Amino acid sequence: MCYLTLVSFVAAFALKCNVCTSSTSLADCDKNKKELDCGAAADRCATFSVDFKLADKETKEFARTCNTKAYCDAAETALKACKDADGSCKLECCDKDLCNGGTAPLVSVFLLVACALVTFFR
Repeated sequence: MCYLTLVSFVAAFALKCNVCTSSTSLADCDKNKKELDCGAAADRCATFSVDFKLADKETKEFARTCNTKAYCDAAETALKACKDADGSCKLECCDKDLCNGGTAPLVSVFLLVACALVTFFR
């Protein structure tokens, strides 16, 4: 009984992240984006984009996924090599449900500006 309660507790408080992958762009990734309960092991949502060319080989990878703080910290160091090769490499990690969606901050800024204008022209 205690085990079932613990499993229910972990499932109820598991982080939810957007997940998708693409070899084209984040916009393309978002076309197939799904919400996922990450489980107890993952404590971060991540958005990852890599676009660089090395020795005539181009690498493009874009993803939204569940991950861990340890991975996010370690990946920052690894991405330095990509940036040193004049590539476009970015990793953003966050710790709130669906925080790696890509569009929420834009909507929030839009709403903030709209509210400010309504207040100003009142």
